[in-house]
Formats: sequence, C-alpha cells, structure tokens
Amino acid sequence: MLAANNERPTIVVRANSLKTNADELAKLFDERGIKYVRSKYLENFLKVGHLSGIYNIDLFSQGYFSIQDESAGLVVKLLDPKPGETVIDLCSAPGGKTTYIGELMKNEGKIIAVDKYEHRLNLVKQSCERLGLTNVDFIAEDATAANFGVADKVLVDAPCSGFGVIQKKPDIKWQRELSDIKNLAKTQLELLETASKLVRNGGVIVYSTCTIEPEENIEVVKSFLDKHPEFEIEDARNYLPSEVVTNGGYMETFPHKHDMDGGFAVRLIKTK
Repeated sequence: MLAANNERPTIVVRANSLKTNADELAKLFDERGIKYVRSKYLENFLKVGHLSGIYNIDLFSQGYFSIQDESAGLVVKLLDPKPGETVIDLCSAPGGKTTYIGELMKNEGKIIAVDKYEHRLNLVKQSCERLGLTNVDFIAEDATAANFGVADKVLVDAPCSGFGVIQKKPDIKWQRELSDIKNLAKTQLELLETASKLVRNGGVIVYSTCTIEPEENIEVVKSFLDKHPEFEIEDARNYLPSEVVTNGGYMETFPHKHDMDGGFAVRLIKTK
C-alpha cells in the first residue's frame, strides 16, 4: 500500500449518462487520440491514465464527462438512487457524488445538496450547470444543525483524514496528527445522527469516507448502530462487485488491491 501511494495517480472519467454513454465517449476519445481503458467495476467509467489538461478539452466543458475515481462512483452505486426519489447529500462539495446521483436519477425527483460553505457549494452548482442537471436544490448550512425534511435516501460522505487519497494529495502525510482521527470520528458520528432523523422508515443512509482507518469507518458505524437498533447493515454485494465488499457486508477499497483510491462505504436500512 505504501508503494502504491507513491505511484502517480490515474485519472478516471465518468460519462454523463444525460448526454452520452461510455461507448460514445470512447469513440469521441478515439477521435481525439485520447487513450483509455474501461473500468473493471463501473460501466460508465473510463481510465485515461495520467492525461494532463483533461479539464481543458471541449468534451469536458460541454458536459460529456466528469472526473471521478471509481471508489467514489461505487459509493453512489451503493446508494442506488432512483428517478423520482428525494435524496439528501449532506456533505455535497465539490459535487462529484451529487452529480452522479443526479445522472442515475435521470434528472427526475429531487436532490438536496448541503454544504457548510457557500463558496464550496458554488462548485457543486457549476458542475450541475455544466452537466445539465436541474433537479438539485442547494443549501449552505452546517449539516449537523439543520433540518432538511424527510428523504428516501441520505448520503453522508463524511469529512475524514483522507488516508485513502494520499496518491492524489501527498501532503496529507505531513498534515495529519493522531488526534485528528479521534476528532473526525466525533464529527462523523454527529453527521450520522443527523442523517438518522432525515431518512424515512424503510429508507437508506449510505455512510462513506475516503480513508482506510477503521476508527473513522466501521467503528463509527458500530457506535451508531449501538444507539440506533432501528438501522441495520444491508449487504453491499447486492449493489457492488464482491471484490470490493468485506465479509461484514460493507465496501472497502485500497489502491494496491483495486487500483483505485482507498475508501469505505456502508448501506444502512431504517427498518422501523
């Protein structure tokens, strides 16, 4: 894993299903001489290696694709948003997961994109406009303090230590202290508490991070479940390839095992 973290990161793109698909995007890349390989795990994702300037090509500005790692895409597949549903994304910025949710919902239903800071929420707005998403409401508030109504599904993509994305953000190695993990776990649990009040009976919370630390991942979930017997883990194998799912039924990815960012996600069902 340490060796993988020192490798140059691979850029992965997600075809915008509102405008195109992976086959058409692949042809457009062929025309422009852009090399790629198909994702092993997600049908609408292409890995384009170390392509610099990907944000500057016309297809990006026209909304044909977004930059998104496969690990982040898998989180949204685990949420399994459907057209017509109401979905709350509690930690929305910079918007990669929000926009993928919108694409899978085919612009039908409602997404409530929440972020504490207006300037970060503006990044989500810009992405939605570029991609042609019109079913997103934007709320700049502290997610742990606000009430956004009741939703079918809530995504808690929690702030974390980021140890799964060291490839892309190597400065994390110098910026983190052991105490950070303890403090972050407290915030993560507060976010799950908020989400529990926002999801309807029979609804779904997906809790995710881009770290590999158990203290921020499954241990936070266990603490939450101890207080909330009305929730239970649904096996992620129902939605994701078995290679990225643990025996406990939750998603774990690692750069040296799956050739993607390290990450965690669990699907919680509100049973009563």
